[in-house]
Amino acid sequence: MSLNYNVQYKEATHISATDSIYFDNGTGILQQLVRSKFNSFINYYDVVSNSVTTITTTNFYKLNSSTTLGLYNDNFTHTNNRVTNTVNSRNVKAECNISVTSGNNNILNFAVFKNGLKVDSSEIDATCSGSGKAQSIPIQCVVNMAVNDYLEIWVKNQSSNDVTLAHFNVIVTEL
Repeated sequence: MSLNYNVQYKEATHISATDSIYFDNGTGILQQLVRSKFNSFINYYDVVSNSVTTITTTNFYKLNSSTTLGLYNDNFTHTNNRVTNTVNSRNVKAECNISVTSGNNNILNFAVFKNGLKVDSSEIDATCSGSGKAQSIPIQCVVNMAVNDYLEIWVKNQSSNDVTLAHFNVIVTEL
């Protein structure tokens, strides 16, 4: 039996608790890895919306985005810019990469928010270029999520200007 290791997913792909992944451990014998043997994960993204987050003060605002579900498995649910834990309490790593536009030389802050409260260890700042672009801004943190806890990405502009989303990719992985 030969396997195609170059599979590419163009739509959301779900791996349920009863699915298995098969791999060759170098012996030529196909090994089975049951879904319950690897960690939960979810990926969502927005690469074409140009959604605008209206900012009127220098406070944080939830990033406005119409996100698309990517590769995932059980134990998380997804809605626009929100991932919710649906099973037992666990530690997760939240990672995000984002590109936006705003006012020239504006200073922006991004952070992961858990249940509407900022995760302090996740906050990062970026300065827009002279043309108003801020690109490839990484955000990450490790948090504990109880059942029904949720994570979102929020933004703050220290000049109170609107922020327009260019690209957005979020991955949450159980540790």
